[in-house]
Amino acid sequence: MTEGPLVFRALVGEAARQLECAGYEVEVDPRLRLSATGEEALEVIADLRDSLDELAGLLGRMGDLRELADVAAQMVTGSHNVADGARELLRTAASSARDADSLPHERKEIAGWLDASAEALAAIQRTASQVAYPQSGTPMSARAAATRNRSPAVRTASTVLTGATASVRSYVPDLRRTRA
Repeated sequence: MTEGPLVFRALVGEAARQLECAGYEVEVDPRLRLSATGEEALEVIADLRDSLDELAGLLGRMGDLRELADVAAQMVTGSHNVADGARELLRTAASSARDADSLPHERKEIAGWLDASAEALAAIQRTASQVAYPQSGTPMSARAAATRNRSPAVRTASTVLTGATASVRSYVPDLRRTRA
């Protein structure tokens, strides 16, 4: 089943409901039925996925590299980031698993899986935090600023012309002479 266990249980419940409406007597293992809380959780997950898809669409339309990097960094390491929320969600689920009605080894196994998932997410955040990231407010390097100031477009835009017609020739640097 590629849809996930919660969706599978929802489908089983919906199939049973439809069969019951058609007049059939249906008995479904209670472990395969989705509770009202499970249905709410499934709806929240669907809404969350829709929001993430919407954000992905916005990222796909962003043309400003620095803004794109800022949004991506905010998702993983900034305040109010998505990763912290997901990690806390996994830890809450692990805590609930330890208190759930089930056999002790099942509770321990599922709680361990959830804790490991939370830790994996924390590891991703640590890795992302260790990567050097140029902040949006960082001034341009001296070389980049000098190159920008030598640009014909910048010189023309900053020059005040009185009684003359400006002409901007196309400037294409010779990449063989350009050094990084």
